Amino acid sequence: ENIQASKTKYLNQGRKTFLINPTFQIRFSLLVCFFITFSTLAYPLLVNDIITNIITSIGNDQPDLTYRLGTLKGTIIMALVVYQVAFTMIIFICFIFFTHKVAGPIYKIKQYMKQIELGENIGELFFRKGDYFPDLAESFNSMINTIKEDKKEEQVLLKDLENLVTNLPSNPSSEQIEELKSKIENINKRNGLL
Repeated sequence: ENIQASKTKYLNQGRKTFLINPTFQIRFSLLVCFFITFSTLAYPLLVNDIITNIITSIGNDQPDLTYRLGTLKGTIIMALVVYQVAFTMIIFICFIFFTHKVAGPIYKIKQYMKQIELGENIGELFFRKGDYFPDLAESFNSMINTIKEDKKEEQVLLKDLENLVTNLPSNPSSEQIEELKSKIENINKRNGLL
């Protein structure tokens, strides 16, 4: 009971954890980083080729310049590698935040579904400001409201059916039997049995 109370409290306040679904968030962020790193790897290689071509064209004519360009090439490549690593880390962190805005609504819907399964009375589903898929919360709430209305109508039909059966004489007329069949058929249609 205490765990359920803390879960309900958690659902009603903003989440403080950025890794709501760590498997999804980390995998997705790493996948994006891999593709970005792989696609931008051409730049350091291109710079290396350009400087190597310049050094080769200068050759032995200017050994001092060739030496300085060789040293500069190493420095530039190292700077590009450091930049690439830093850029990849920034992208990773950005995508953790991005996926947080996607994983949060999914997590919240799963929690609401668990509460419904447990038969708990739930209020309207809402997402935090800035979360993606706000229309999903509206659709979910609309679906829940439709189910609640259907359930109320079904209870009225069942109550009518119960009254019919209770007040049914020992020798019912064909009209009473048809009314009873009609009510049963209506309930079956509502439940998708016909």
